[in-house]
Amino acid sequence: MNSQIQREMSDLEDKSSIGQILEVLKQYEGVIDQSEFMPLIERYLRTKDTEMRGFLLSRLVERLERATSEALLNTVPNTEEDHKPRGEFVIGEVIDKQGKIGPFTLSREDLNRNVLIIASVGHGKTSLIKRILKSLFLTNIKYIVFDIKKDYVPFGAEEDSFYLDSSSFRINVLAPPSGVSETEWAMHVADVFSHSFSLLVGSRDFLLESIISLYRSWKKDYPPSLSDLARHIESGSRNEYARVVLGRIKAVLASTSIFDCNTGLDLSKMERYNLIFGIDRLGMAEQSFLASFIILYLYHLNMNDASKRGVLHRVIVIDDAHTILDVNKERDQAMGVPLLHTLISKMRELGVGFIFADQQISSLLSSAIQNSNTKFIGSMNLMKDLSVVFDYDGVNDAFKLISKLKVGEFLALSQDYNPYSVMRAYKADEDKSISLDEVNEKVRRNIDKFSFMKVDKKVDLADLVMREVIANPFKNLSVHRGNLNMSKEDFDSTKSALLKSGLLYEVCVKLDEHREAKFLYPNREKAEELHIDEELRGKIMNRSKFVNQLLKKISESELKEQGINFESDEVGILLPGLKTYIVFMHKPEEILRLMETPFRRIINVLEDSIDETDAMVELIKAGRGADISPLRFCHAKDLIDTIKR
Repeated sequence: MNSQIQREMSDLEDKSSIGQILEVLKQYEGVIDQSEFMPLIERYLRTKDTEMRGFLLSRLVERLERATSEALLNTVPNTEEDHKPRGEFVIGEVIDKQGKIGPFTLSREDLNRNVLIIASVGHGKTSLIKRILKSLFLTNIKYIVFDIKKDYVPFGAEEDSFYLDSSSFRINVLAPPSGVSETEWAMHVADVFSHSFSLLVGSRDFLLESIISLYRSWKKDYPPSLSDLARHIESGSRNEYARVVLGRIKAVLASTSIFDCNTGLDLSKMERYNLIFGIDRLGMAEQSFLASFIILYLYHLNMNDASKRGVLHRVIVIDDAHTILDVNKERDQAMGVPLLHTLISKMRELGVGFIFADQQISSLLSSAIQNSNTKFIGSMNLMKDLSVVFDYDGVNDAFKLISKLKVGEFLALSQDYNPYSVMRAYKADEDKSISLDEVNEKVRRNIDKFSFMKVDKKVDLADLVMREVIANPFKNLSVHRGNLNMSKEDFDSTKSALLKSGLLYEVCVKLDEHREAKFLYPNREKAEELHIDEELRGKIMNRSKFVNQLLKKISESELKEQGINFESDEVGILLPGLKTYIVFMHKPEEILRLMETPFRRIINVLEDSIDETDAMVELIKAGRGADISPLRFCHAKDLIDTIKR
């Protein structure tokens, strides 16, 4: 940039746009011909006319985009003349030296041999992963995603897909997969736990001995939990190893309830679904432990299934991979070799591929890099990282080319392109309006598809029933019993005991002349007597709120079934065309306040135990002559008839 332009730039008030153009020209110095830009820049700096400046700036931007694209094309190495895409998954477009643009594809073999994506924040790593996952939807290939930033929530709405938020699922890590002995499983769990929580070999050996000892002393029909392991260690002899291991286990149980259970996901069924684990609320050690455990379990699920060997059927996505595949865990010899190091190299044989994504190559386990056949390299902060994937002579050329990549563009290294190509990734279509509440509700409706409950006659069935009722309010008795996988006799006797003790209440709602449903809710005044955590205890409603919400949900379901349009708010339901407002409260003073609003009708849906005439008399007494002609009382079974009158 010449001195005259520099002086005029210093006097220019609004120089951000033109300054950016000059910065790009400086980066491309010697690569593109800058002489065609200087006259336009000088005219821009001299004119005071706003419209003329806008015109000149648009011309400069247009020429700059064309020139940088041509420069990028000219630096791409030659590809084979007869190259044809061989993959079935189209994820972007490739640009060769001659300027030809064609589809960039991945094959099943490419995915089975793992994919590594490296780029700085905001360059498009996650967008590229989403494009790959979208390409899998029409195949029989399922995926597992470990979501650290809630980037993949909308994927939970897809068919056969579930988003499992860390607050809504449980896993018993001490329950071995079918066909794996307790001793073998104890070794694996000890390895995974030790590397996730940075235990040295001595502590790891103590943990292993403790798990095996617990298994041998366990007399119940369901597997022990991590809490049972903590109690087992506390009851034994205490030494330094016991103090360290017990401290780690208690820290895990305090930070998350995921692993504190004898109930949880039936991981043997996870092969049927796409699963996204939302682990953003967990610490890095807990994230590593959960992901490592899931991968370990999946490995043993597929070990004895010959039909899956060598045929891609599952892709595992680890975004921000350094949180789980931290290179420091393999550098510390006192911790031994990470089990994940071995699993990554073996999973390919079982038809499972990985997609690893991170900002830096140097932060990842070597196995993630060495076992990735296809690599996408975007903008980077550390040039030294390139020496891991490029030879000595190619590092500088690659770095120059990478510095010119736009968002969504990557150098692609694969067996189809020698030594690499430039790939511009397509964006994946996704519905960003889908909320976490929506996908959580989908899980609640379908949890029976892959949940299980280990129940022993000696276990406190009352505790299990209370947890189920609190976790799934507004479900009828048959749904609760199905979720618990309990016999009718056990469920009915446990329910009766809880009702008699006052810990539970029961509400019966008549749905029509021939059907009724019973619902359970906990006694909030006795919440302190329940052996549940604070989070679950906080979900208990008082009787009035529970009944109001229950009647509201039943009414909404009936309106949907009848095809009647409505809008819901926190208090009630509005039928816009009829100017009718439906409420679910039996408080005369609140009803009277509603009477002052300009609704044509107000329908108050009552609990079945309250008589309509009694409710009307009570309201008349409270109203003292108020006009209550727009008001109607009814029960849930009569709501539709009341609306139509």
